[in-house]
Amino acid sequence: MKPPKFDGRQRLDEFVLAFENVSEYNDWDEKDKAFQLRNSLDGQARQLLSYTMKMSYQEIIDKLQRRYGDRHQQERFRTELSCRRRRKDESIPELAEAIRSLMTLAYNGDPSDSTNAAIARDAFLRALDDQDLELKVREREPVDLDTACQTAQRLENCRNAVTEIKRHVRQVTADEDCLATNQSEEKTLKREQNTRGKQ
Repeated sequence: MKPPKFDGRQRLDEFVLAFENVSEYNDWDEKDKAFQLRNSLDGQARQLLSYTMKMSYQEIIDKLQRRYGDRHQQERFRTELSCRRRRKDESIPELAEAIRSLMTLAYNGDPSDSTNAAIARDAFLRALDDQDLELKVREREPVDLDTACQTAQRLENCRNAVTEIKRHVRQVTADEDCLATNQSEEKTLKREQNTRGKQ
């Protein structure tokens, strides 16, 4: 089993957990772990290689923690959380999951804590990037991210259904108008033909 790669963009604690799992499976000793860890560094994290050649496994982990650990990057994740906006084809549940992940990185704590729940809910509502939808969800006073997500999903589904019905009604009306125009033109042509035939 091969160890995962780490380039500094993913969560360090998740990488270390996966690395430890592979290490245990492969039954590596401390020297093997240090070698494999150095080999797992990629991208900008690879720059650490020149400083880690004589370090033990734990020393490399400590160095990675200082540079990439969540404790030191919380401010970055908080900024990402406040700037996050819904992508063009992103569903509401996908957006909620992205907000939940950023919350975990930005705020170490219980997600059910009322303060964290309010922060996650508000970040989600801003990230919808749709003032009308945000206002309608806020009017229903959701207490947390899950409730806000369910409410937003339900409201968006209703709005999409109404839009589709209106589009369909407009199409049917346009088709009826076209049919009526065609029938009127046919009657006019028949009258003209009848008039010519009598002459």
